[in-house]
Amino acid sequence: MAENQDSAALLNGSAMKPDAFDGTKSKYIAWKTQMKLYVVTQRKRLPEQFDRVLMILSYMKGGHAGEYVATFMKKYDADENSVIQTTKTLWEDLDRHFLIDEQAEAYDRLQAMQMGALRTFMTSRHISRS
Repeated sequence: MAENQDSAALLNGSAMKPDAFDGTKSKYIAWKTQMKLYVVTQRKRLPEQFDRVLMILSYMKGGHAGEYVATFMKKYDADENSVIQTTKTLWEDLDRHFLIDEQAEAYDRLQAMQMGALRTFMTSRHISRS
């Protein structure tokens, strides 16, 4: 029964809200996972990318995370078009700020492997069509 309730919660956009993130690097990956899941459940309520960016930022409070948001808002106040506008770009920037160096290196290697596999796949598909 609980599983059905969880599925229903995801379908109607009421997934459990993530904890606030204070910028502690060791907590970043877990928070990011929670936050990304929550963002997915809120897509209908927040169809615009920038609204999702603001929602993510609203879950960053205190410590280095609070400083990050304060800097973002200062830039926004000066020029609305100068700030990050998409969740993809926001996650890339947050990764640069909050991933532990070893995690960032492992993440970069994983991305490179995935892109290499994609390139190989696309090349093999192109060659086989010739």
